[in-house]
Amino acid sequence: MKKALFIFFIFIGSINVCTAQNLEEVVYLKNGSIIRGVIMEQVPGETLKIETKDGNVFVYQMNEVEKITKETPLKKDDDFSLGAGNKRGYKAFIDAGYTFGIGDFKEDRLEITTSHGVQINPYVYIGGGVGANYWIDSELFSVPVFFNSRINFINKQISPYLDIKAGYSFFDVEGLYIAPSFGCKIWHFNVSIGYTIQRTKVEWYYFTLYDSGYYTTTNENLNGINFKLGFEF
Repeated sequence: MKKALFIFFIFIGSINVCTAQNLEEVVYLKNGSIIRGVIMEQVPGETLKIETKDGNVFVYQMNEVEKITKETPLKKDDDFSLGAGNKRGYKAFIDAGYTFGIGDFKEDRLEITTSHGVQINPYVYIGGGVGANYWIDSELFSVPVFFNSRINFINKQISPYLDIKAGYSFFDVEGLYIAPSFGCKIWHFNVSIGYTIQRTKVEWYYFTLYDSGYYTTTNENLNGINFKLGFEF
């Protein structure tokens, strides 16, 4: 019986050793970056040096480090998930959706927008963009140009966010354009619901009994509720 238990514990220990050998060290930084490799040197409370698989060596201050773990190495097929964290630097979004008109004319439209800017930290993005709207009933086009800001509530692969676009629309529909939305980031994909504030001037012609009529211009509300799907890179 003792011999059997001894062999059992040796077997379990060998599994643990093999598993540990297959793990790699992973450093999670507070700015959202994830570094995988082998920690070469660590000075408690001061610095950490890590070498990646491609031979690059990075040194970080310990106050930049969020946590250090040991994990199973990613397969090549898993590389797509590396972009799930919100890393500092250039970022772009492409969104397409449908807006249900609830304003003065209640006209629906198809919408596509793209935004390009900088991820300042894991939670705040600032940029600018342009869009194209097709107004289905009237067959008009509008091109909103806007400032864009996005707030991610958590720095995870799946995170809720608040997005705000504010600018001006040109061409057939010209006027103030503001589009706040609330959504969820799922890896590189986004899904959202929002409210579009769209103002424009409309020229009206009135007929009268005593003369040829007259023109007048009014500011009209073309607001709508939108649903969008998007991709970020």
